[in-house]
Amino acid sequence: MAGSKFRAKLTAWNYRSILGKLNYLKKSTRPDFAIAVHQCAQFESDPKECDIQAILCIGRYLHATKEKGLIYRPRAQSFDLWWGADFSGNWLPETAHVDSSTLKLRTGFLIMFAGCPIAWSSKLKTEVAFSTMEAEFIALSEVLHSTIPLMGL
Repeated sequence: MAGSKFRAKLTAWNYRSILGKLNYLKKSTRPDFAIAVHQCAQFESDPKECDIQAILCIGRYLHATKEKGLIYRPRAQSFDLWWGADFSGNWLPETAHVDSSTLKLRTGFLIMFAGCPIAWSSKLKTEVAFSTMEAEFIALSEVLHSTIPLMGL
């Protein structure tokens, strides 16, 4: 019975289409749920019931916080950079020997100019970091790679 309910939900709306809309929203006005959308996008080729529940949870969050979003209040002209890295956050000892992607690192950054966010990103990287410090250096390199051209504008 549960399987038929799942199939009915899956045919009622297109998982990929909803992910595309959420991806557009997170890129343009709502970076606060970017990591959640990115996690859901990993399973877009074969979504399970828990993936649909995650999308519905994101929808409930957006409905509850519809008055939130990017607020631009310019102040002194300066760049503020925020970055972080998740060193092997997906590592599972049970599947590490068959799935090397569990060792991949995730980086994210936020670039603000005059107190206003102008660029942000959250990515699952292709390389493997061997320490937390190396993961942080990779994230710092990524944010500086995006910031240096902006400083010349």
